[in-house]
Amino acid sequence: MAEIIIAKHRNGALADVKLRFRNELAKFEDLEEEFIGDFPVENDINGGTRTFSSKINQEKKTGNSTNDDIFDLGSNKNFDNEAPF
Repeated sequence: MAEIIIAKHRNGALADVKLRFRNELAKFEDLEEEFIGDFPVENDINGGTRTFSSKINQEKKTGNSTNDDIFDLGSNKNFDNEAPF
């Protein structure tokens, strides 16, 4: 499910449109009230919405390296040497 916020540049109405994504067709379509995808609807203070964390937000650990070592700058970590080009 996606919420598309439609806003005009100047004076005009604003609208929130709730859509669902059809993966097999790679398109958005109107959200049917009885259909909320593969996720169960919960009656809670959030109005039945759920938040899922993304794998990209998790800290990447490979061996003894840290996030600072992802871009291996070799011996020029302090950028003191001349550019190689």
